[in-house]
Amino acid sequence: RAPAFVPGLVLLRAQRHWLAGLACCVALAMEDAATLRKPGSTYMLLGRVNTVDNASEGKKSPPLHAQCVDLPENIYGAAMMAAVRSSQGLHRTFHGITGCVFAGVVLNIFMQVYMLSFALDFICAPAVNKVRSIYNLFHEKVFEHSDAGLQLQAAKWADFQEDQSSELLCQIPLSQPGFTIAVLGVWTAHCWKDILESYRWAMAWCRMAISDNGFTKVVISEDGESLVAVEATRASKCLVLVVVLLPKFVCTCFLWWLGNSWLLSTTSFESLLLNSVGLAFLTELDELLYAVLIPQNIQDMVRTYKFLSKRECWITAERNALEAAQQKNIDRSKTKELELQEDEHRTTQRRALHMAFEMTMTLVAITAVPMVYMYHFQQVLPEYLWDVRGPCSDKIFAMTHSED
Repeated sequence: RAPAFVPGLVLLRAQRHWLAGLACCVALAMEDAATLRKPGSTYMLLGRVNTVDNASEGKKSPPLHAQCVDLPENIYGAAMMAAVRSSQGLHRTFHGITGCVFAGVVLNIFMQVYMLSFALDFICAPAVNKVRSIYNLFHEKVFEHSDAGLQLQAAKWADFQEDQSSELLCQIPLSQPGFTIAVLGVWTAHCWKDILESYRWAMAWCRMAISDNGFTKVVISEDGESLVAVEATRASKCLVLVVVLLPKFVCTCFLWWLGNSWLLSTTSFESLLLNSVGLAFLTELDELLYAVLIPQNIQDMVRTYKFLSKRECWITAERNALEAAQQKNIDRSKTKELELQEDEHRTTQRRALHMAFEMTMTLVAITAVPMVYMYHFQQVLPEYLWDVRGPCSDKIFAMTHSED
């Protein structure tokens, strides 16, 4: 153990306190990972957590597989696992894993913010200025002011077509609204997936019951291979909501806005598709860091922990327990059974309405939001008059059809 802390002591002596803390966290995580490689480590993992011990009361763990959801296999899912694990006990290795995982979350947020700011200053801004200069040149050379407003001059447009700027003008995304809305819709759907994931997990953490003893409680699943979190502390809830899910939501929204501006400022249809593929790289950074930085043992822990999808799932568990008791000829009240049936029916109806609402909102997000953004809120060409498609129709036709 002492050699693992040598880098931390050296950095601490050099007054690099934050690096020293990070090195100590890595040492703690390495110690815990080495412990998990030993024989019987799975039983040690289950024995060190604060669980609801049903076996000691002669009860069977409720079958929760149908109502449980797995943690996402990315850096944010690892952070949620670490928050639950760290709030289950006071063992030092718990906090070592938590420190390392949250250091990965901070690194992910830093890389996303840095790359977004760099892309905004050195990629998006020059592209927007280029498109604006081409559009302004088009209006200066082709249009004339009259009492009826701006009038396109056919002779001047014919002269402007000999300029190379006309080819770039005719390939700006706003010249083909239908195709552009389709691309923006795909990009919006890609970002909406992350936004919806953040919302669902935020609701799952908010719905989770608050622990009354200061420790997160979990239930050992029926097969003994999973740990289901059923209660959480206020501190762990605030930590996950503020440090994990809120930054994920904010970064995704800013990335969506930046991506739309970048896509609308391209000067060729080929670049429009290539840029949309390149933007997906930034949204998958959390999965990349998870696969590269997080050790396999900690990834196994992420797959071990599960969450209840809804608090009403305990109704189903109680009903299963009631049916098991009836099979053992234990008298139960018929009124209680009818109440459980009614509660389960209402829960099913609410779940169906919730799924219909989510599907409707998703459909609106990936169709209406890109249209509203492009026609009303885009800032690439804020004074765009939708006057490029008409003059460029012949040129686009010539570009897409070869001469016989």
